[in-house]
Amino acid sequence: MKDERSMVILHLTAVETGGAADFTFNLHRSLLEEGYRSYVAVAGNKVITPEGTSVAIERSKKKLWTRVQRRLRRKYYSRHTPSINPKYAGHNLSERIMEANPEDLAKALPETPDFILVHWVSGYANARYVNRLQKQTRAKVFYMMVDESMLTGGCHYPWDCQGIAKGCRNCPMVDSSVLKSAIRLNFLYKQAYLTKGRNVILPTEFDRIRLEHSKLWKHAQWHKQLETIDENLFSPVSDKSALKTLFGIPADKKVVFMGSANLNEKRKGMSVLVEAAPMVKHKDVVFLVAGRENVFSGLQNMVFIGHVDMATLAKAYQAADVFVCPSLEDSGPQMLNMAVMSGVPSVAFPIGSALDLIKTGETGYLASFDRAADLATGMDYLLDLSASDYEKLSKNCRNLAMRLFSKKATMDFYNSLFHGQIDKK
Repeated sequence: MKDERSMVILHLTAVETGGAADFTFNLHRSLLEEGYRSYVAVAGNKVITPEGTSVAIERSKKKLWTRVQRRLRRKYYSRHTPSINPKYAGHNLSERIMEANPEDLAKALPETPDFILVHWVSGYANARYVNRLQKQTRAKVFYMMVDESMLTGGCHYPWDCQGIAKGCRNCPMVDSSVLKSAIRLNFLYKQAYLTKGRNVILPTEFDRIRLEHSKLWKHAQWHKQLETIDENLFSPVSDKSALKTLFGIPADKKVVFMGSANLNEKRKGMSVLVEAAPMVKHKDVVFLVAGRENVFSGLQNMVFIGHVDMATLAKAYQAADVFVCPSLEDSGPQMLNMAVMSGVPSVAFPIGSALDLIKTGETGYLASFDRAADLATGMDYLLDLSASDYEKLSKNCRNLAMRLFSKKATMDFYNSLFHGQIDKK
């Protein structure tokens, strides 16, 4: 095996902006700083080199039947989109059509990768694409579990559906028998082409439970590493008064922070929080809300700051005494990781990273699933803590974050992973 200063890492991603892209490019930059030769292939169109330049991928012309098949399927799926339940996020029902040619990518790469990290690739690199790329490069493949789409035949969030264990038969996301059949065939397609000896890097205990429950992945080797948060940007402050003033909040008020990129998205659980917030008994509290659309417009003592940049988001955490995360279906959320890194005790349901990060009385309050009243109880519990007890929880949060997903913890994980020093699970 090469030493770390000559190992070549290839990231596959369908996107260049957004949360999933941020994760990919943050990891890419961190690996470069460690001395790895890290490349990012974006949507089959270009390769970003370790030097930061872009190399265009010359794409082979698709066969006529492939182009016709793709157009017909997309036309059919778009016509039936209204019948697809949006809560499941069924973004890619064309799983069986290869949108790009892996040989084109292999030709564009200046170096042959030792490792391939498969990030969020929906609509770009399907199971057959990765299989062929692995055979051509002979690289070891790690699938990054960004959401649950890799477990299913069609959705990105299965909720309580048991289809991942049974092969996605009779999918509840759709009414059409043709779409149900397509989802089942997508599942079988993945089953046929997923690389042998597959490895998964998953971010939460919640994802591990689902992975081991999945028919496709239950025998895969998995490794857990929570999503990295910049500990310098998201850091605790000893005096929150100036930060509260920044957001127009009186310094003597307690602040409960909440937010999501899309506050209207059902899985983010904001409807439960709308119900829970008026139940909070603590009198001197202000609710600070970040997001694109304000679903809390009727809430008293509320400050809405809209969609903010990362620097402002970090300041919102520093102003907060409590962070509340009502997610009902989530592989993350990243915002909970940010809160813990910022030393902010949090209230959450036992979903996603909350299973790894939130323990009642130590780092926050873990509420009963989908219970607004218990969410309010958790907020009151944290708001009513004595100064010394609160400081203890805040330090617990920061220490846990530094141990689990600081930059050093993350690089230690990948260094061990690439050198085969992590026990297989």
